[in-house]
Amino acid sequence: MRTTRATRSVLLALAAIAALIAVGPPRAGAVTLHGTVSRVVDGDTVKVVVRGFEDTVRLVGIDTPETVAPGQPVRCFGPQASARAARLLPVGGRVVLVTDPTQATRDRYARLLAYVYRPGRRGPEGSVNFSLVASGHAKVYVYGGVRFRHAVPFLKAQSRARRAKRGLWGDPCRGDITRPDPTGTTTTAPAPAPPSDPAPAPAPPAVVAPTGACDPNLRGGVHPGVVGRPRLRRDPVPQLHGGGRRPAQLRRRPRRDRLRGVGRPAWDGFSRPPCRPRSGRPSARRACAGRPARGRRRPLAHRRPR
Repeated sequence: MRTTRATRSVLLALAAIAALIAVGPPRAGAVTLHGTVSRVVDGDTVKVVVRGFEDTVRLVGIDTPETVAPGQPVRCFGPQASARAARLLPVGGRVVLVTDPTQATRDRYARLLAYVYRPGRRGPEGSVNFSLVASGHAKVYVYGGVRFRHAVPFLKAQSRARRAKRGLWGDPCRGDITRPDPTGTTTTAPAPAPPSDPAPAPAPPAVVAPTGACDPNLRGGVHPGVVGRPRLRRDPVPQLHGGGRRPAQLRRRPRRDRLRGVGRPAWDGFSRPPCRPRSGRPSARRACAGRPARGRRRPLAHRRPR
């Protein structure tokens, strides 16, 4: 007797644990939002402005024929379902969105899953979702095998519409919303706006004809009109004081100034660099023929000759 009672207690505990596992963790309660309809995409998708932001809402628990799927033809009874949704949800009308605790808040396309209510409507039969099913413009849709909160009244309304052959349950669709629309419409989405005329290309910069013998392919301080030997220029030497003994900072000229050529002929950067024969041999002198010599010390403008 005791063994039977212990076994029964263990079985009841296991059954309770299994029930908790099947139900899963408790979901959050339903969320209610108030908004304004901005556009009806198709029979089961609408755009609503909530708290100043436009969000895409997918009517939970129903499915209507596709009309705006890219690259696909319009399905049977799709235009009629979209027109019915547009009549129930006019642009600018106020709506109330209520999520379903048994379903995810958003689908894989980041659309909000909710029941859409018009002002003054409540309960499962007062939603636009239910109205589309009852009139035969939508079918009941259960995602992933998890029934939504108001699945029972929705299925009853669908059975009544099917028996009465209302909407998509009658000819020519007969409940098959994957069949192309008999009218042969390819899409009901608004045609994209034609591309605007491209802006005119900027005019190319004016080409100034070179004067003299200056090569137009060279960039920099080229002296036009110079042919043959390049013209040498002197770097300006500022007069930092009126005379007398030079300041201490000018007594010794830094090496970088000596290499830069302050107070002596400077290389303009486009002709052959200055040359200084390494020896007095004729071959070394011929190597520097026609090139400016370097290394000749010239007094600065403010330096007194010794």
